[in-house]
Amino acid sequence: MSAMLGLAQQPNRRSSRRYPVNLEAKIVSDAIWCEVDCTIRNRSEQGCKLHLPMRVSLPRQFMLCIPSEGRVLPVRLVWRRLASVGVQFI
Repeated sequence: MSAMLGLAQQPNRRSSRRYPVNLEAKIVSDAIWCEVDCTIRNRSEQGCKLHLPMRVSLPRQFMLCIPSEGRVLPVRLVWRRLASVGVQFI
């Protein structure tokens, strides 16, 4: 099926391996005037894939807060598909 859709020929542009995770996180930005809950589904050294429970407009850059790790990371929006968002650490 993926070959029929042309997905088999697409090169993997990632330069580092992704690891599956299931971490609760928050998107924080003055541009959206609120915190948005999300879940980190996988991550690598360069970025991560987020799942959003609702469709919300996001700025190009924002802070990703990971409470379980006590970290707040600046990220850049790279792609979006429905409830999934890909971000790069900056």
